Amino acid sequence: LSLVKAKTFSVSQCKMPQFIVWSPKLSPQIVSFLSLTYSINYSLRTTEKPLLNSIAFKSIDAEVIIELLMKLTADEFTNKYALIDCRYPFEYNGGHIKLAVNIYDRKKLVDYFYPNDALRFIEISRKIPIFYCEYSKIRGPNMAYALRAEDRIRNKLNYPMVDYLEMYILDRGYKNFYEINQRINKDCCEPDAYIPMNDPRFISDLMNYDLHRSKSTSGTKSKSMKKQWKRKKRKKTSLDPVLEEV
Repeated sequence: LSLVKAKTFSVSQCKMPQFIVWSPKLSPQIVSFLSLTYSINYSLRTTEKPLLNSIAFKSIDAEVIIELLMKLTADEFTNKYALIDCRYPFEYNGGHIKLAVNIYDRKKLVDYFYPNDALRFIEISRKIPIFYCEYSKIRGPNMAYALRAEDRIRNKLNYPMVDYLEMYILDRGYKNFYEINQRINKDCCEPDAYIPMNDPRFISDLMNYDLHRSKSTSGTKSKSMKKQWKRKKRKKTSLDPVLEEV
């Protein structure tokens, strides 16, 4: 199969996303609106059974990125794609996908995709963002959602238009990518290594990052909030469709 495979993601062609509560009251107008809003031509071959499903992005397998890196020159790749490594710097420096840029907080993300220089923005906005972290479960997807949220804010008068319509997540993250790269012996990691986030050698480095520190100190509170959220979801009986703002 070719790594390029155009796909259109619309309500008429796929299952109703999880965040839309289906009911007989879901009007044809809403269905038409969703199809119009979320009709995206995905240019890369997407993962059939991804770790995460989202209307904001699609997932791609490690092999797709490896094929791109093998097929395109460095300039061709970076002109078309923005490969974003969302891990912490010690992880990135210990081994990352070639041509990836390390961005692990929202401010740097916004600065990168929405630079103040107008010509630079035109150049960046032509690129297709691809995000990943260690497993592409939390940090990578969160950065993709953060970009879409910023995009929505900046295009609130042009809804549903966005600057970065086509986005991807590397399914199962760098760990899986590194293992596949080792198995097929391709030179796609730089350096050719992998450092886990919880590597004991870097515990002190890990606690330097606000995101991780806040997660560690608010674990009990987060669990309590999740329980409250689940209770609220169980109590909700409305038949109206619920849409995630993406």
